[in-house]
Amino acid sequence: MKLKKEDIWTIPNLLSFSRLLMIPLIIWLYITKQYYYGAFALVVLSGLTDLLDGKIARRFNMVTDLGKILDPFADKLTQAALIICLCTRYRWMWALIALFVIKELVSAALAYLSLQASGQVSGAQWFGKVNTGLLYAVMIFLILFPNIPLAAANGLIALCAASLMIAFVLYVRFFWDLVLQGLEKLKETITWQSVVKVIFTCLWLLLMLFCLVYKDKITTEAILDRIPQNSWIAMLAMLSLFAVKSMAVFIYAGILYAANGLLFSLPVALLMSFLGSVVMFTTPYLAARIGAARDVEKLAKKYPNVSFLQGFPSENKFMMNFIARIIGILPIDVVSLYMGTVRANYLQFLLGSLAGMAVSMTTFTVMGTTVTDLASPGFLIALIVEIAVNVLSLLAFLLYKRRQKIRDSQK
Repeated sequence: MKLKKEDIWTIPNLLSFSRLLMIPLIIWLYITKQYYYGAFALVVLSGLTDLLDGKIARRFNMVTDLGKILDPFADKLTQAALIICLCTRYRWMWALIALFVIKELVSAALAYLSLQASGQVSGAQWFGKVNTGLLYAVMIFLILFPNIPLAAANGLIALCAASLMIAFVLYVRFFWDLVLQGLEKLKETITWQSVVKVIFTCLWLLLMLFCLVYKDKITTEAILDRIPQNSWIAMLAMLSLFAVKSMAVFIYAGILYAANGLLFSLPVALLMSFLGSVVMFTTPYLAARIGAARDVEKLAKKYPNVSFLQGFPSENKFMMNFIARIIGILPIDVVSLYMGTVRANYLQFLLGSLAGMAVSMTTFTVMGTTVTDLASPGFLIALIVEIAVNVLSLLAFLLYKRRQKIRDSQK
């Protein structure tokens, strides 16, 4: 899809952009300020802009491919924001969120396939608009009348769930028909890497949603409370948690290393931290290498310190990973994504990563085994070593940046 400047800054698209800007304000007014009438007014305004942009686009021939994507995208995010707001008052809203997310992920995957098959962007359908209208009506009602009986609120939530299910089934049928019509073209254009990309994207979004909802509960204590007592099952559970961490940048690996120390004897804990690190490094590397993330420029734009990796000699992947891990200038997951994106040699990547993380892997595991006695020599030595390595790593990075700045000024 090629976009022209005049196709971006149209009145309908600006109205869609305005709906996106209203979302954080709605959440802030409802959850933080509990100013329900203000949130209600913004929701009504958002709904009016939704009605207007479509009418203006059709009336004045301003229909664009960007608008076909932006309009439903703004709708979905607004719906999600309203559901999240109401989750703070109504428990069954979480079920509605789960259904909403599943519907949108499956629909997005099928929409991608239909786009590959037909070469055209499909706009919102009438049943989607009816579902959107019903969701808005119910959400507005629940926002405007926060003290209605719980049974009545649950009944309205069930009505929304039924509407979502019907729209979901109809959208699946609609996109599937488009896929079948362009099946021959799809066979020529689609690749197994594209399919894997869609699957990884959907799994990533589900995982990120889960971690964002429960990030405050992802602590060492919470992990230990949920780990089975059986040693083999506990090992599998811990490796699974390392796999989850590999796709959630904001989860700290030190928590998992410490949990190993609390769960197992020191030799077994060190082995589990080693195996967990292998899983943690390998998962995003393979995801990127298979095709879930191949644009280095996008990665560098999101994480400016990726330029640190780009400045290394391309053949020295072991040292690149070793230094990147020990200095810690980038999240563990991002370094792995970069290495998969540039198709670095896996063995060099893995050995360099393990060598760079060896100190933290050991110190946090030891601290986990001795955390019940904070004054013990083992805990204190591990803590001092971890702090010393972090300080030295920071100084080394600052020295590197200074030298780089001098070299750049001399060019």
